[in-house]
Amino acid sequence: MRTLIFLLAVVAAILSFAIYVAANSPGRSQAESLLAEAKTQAEEARKDAAERIEALERESADRKKQLELAKAGLDEQAKKLAAAEKEALRLRSELDAALKQIAELSQKYADARDAEQKARLEADAAKKDAADRVVKAPAAKVEVVHAGNNKHGQKNGKRRGSVALLPRTTPSFSELDTNQDGRLSFKEYKVGYPDATEQEFNDLDTNGDGTLSIDEYKAGHPDPPAVLRAKKPKKN
Repeated sequence: MRTLIFLLAVVAAILSFAIYVAANSPGRSQAESLLAEAKTQAEEARKDAAERIEALERESADRKKQLELAKAGLDEQAKKLAAAEKEALRLRSELDAALKQIAELSQKYADARDAEQKARLEADAAKKDAADRVVKAPAAKVEVVHAGNNKHGQKNGKRRGSVALLPRTTPSFSELDTNQDGRLSFKEYKVGYPDATEQEFNDLDTNGDGTLSIDEYKAGHPDPPAVLRAKKPKKN
């Protein structure tokens, strides 16, 4: 723009000079010649200025278009950035929720592990207590069963003495049935018979339900046999 203004100023100066020369020159033809030359130079300067102005307008339009494209690109980038920030916030929220869930599951796992350990300790203590009670249990009292004698102690013409059961040397069914469910599991059975194998247990389990009923247990471990206790003679 400065170059254009300078050219216009030069043209104006030439025209002024030509007019001055024409007005003060003694020769009219010389003045006309100078005026024509000045007009030609002025026209050339005008055309050059017009071309420069057109070029500048095109350049300005191109730059404006580039600016618009750049602005549109910036707007698109801004939208993408906003979407990315929104997605980052969503992922952050999901991550926080996942971390919270992991913490809750970790706490539940720790609680379950503590409960399991406590239950195992209680079970071991109960098992040990049951074993101690079985080992330390006093021998069963001798049950005395009097024969159905008549008042003279005779039956069928034969005199009989008192009948007793031998002391029990094995644990009873109720002693082994620690949970009192009326069935013996292999674990409960092992308390009274530590050396027993699963095969031996399965041999006693005649119905194959995995547990021993009182009848199945008694079939493999019958009560002690009865013995005849001789009646002491009366002292004279």
